[in-house]
Amino acid sequence: MTESGGDAGGVIDRQRVTRIRNGQVDDVPDEVAVEIEIRIVVNGKVVAPLTCSPAGILELAYGYLRCEGWILDRDEIRSLERHGRDVIVALHPAARDRARSVPTRLDQEATVSVDAVLETAREVDRRGDVFRRTGATHAAAIVRDGKIACFSEDISRQAVLEKAMGKAILGGVPLRDAFVFLTSRVSKAILWQIARCGIPVVAAISAPTQLAIDEADRLGIGLSGFVRGPGLTIYAHRERFVLRIDRDAAA
Repeated sequence: MTESGGDAGGVIDRQRVTRIRNGQVDDVPDEVAVEIEIRIVVNGKVVAPLTCSPAGILELAYGYLRCEGWILDRDEIRSLERHGRDVIVALHPAARDRARSVPTRLDQEATVSVDAVLETAREVDRRGDVFRRTGATHAAAIVRDGKIACFSEDISRQAVLEKAMGKAILGGVPLRDAFVFLTSRVSKAILWQIARCGIPVVAAISAPTQLAIDEADRLGIGLSGFVRGPGLTIYAHRERFVLRIDRDAAA
């Protein structure tokens, strides 16, 4: 498999803005998030026009292919190259028929401590430099053994997940006992992407949708939202979230 096409940075731009505070008007410089448009082209066909931040495009492509079910691992990719706004992908024949398949129930008995979820929220907040400077990005983290293994920021809630997944694929990060932390809401589409990657627990700062809750219940995925301050809300599969009181009772 060949890979080419390094990423430039440039995720933040500076603009002159008019700021009004307490009736006072000032023209000042401000930092804004950069947005670009790319296309994922698989075996000669455009399969996805995407908007995203300009960094980590190759990671985005790998993560998109995994999250949408095109591949199970990177060895199913013959080549992946960036040409301008296009990411050109050639897949092995066996990988072509799985794309956008309906995910099936996860059977692993993985759990995560509530303390680890709350600490991840604090760590993601500390790492969110682009959001802190622009207020315009989402963040995603893949967490194993209580530590963030992969972290991404992006203007798109789906692209940020795909970039984190791409980093996991390229870094060989095991996912069956990991959990995903998001700063966005959790929709059915995002939950399906996580399920296709085999990750059994999702936590988010925002709330899930009704369809996401239904699908998490069907797929065996622990789903929590409103991870803020000292608490969170569990929407599906309470047994995947372990409290200190649970550990004490089992001891």
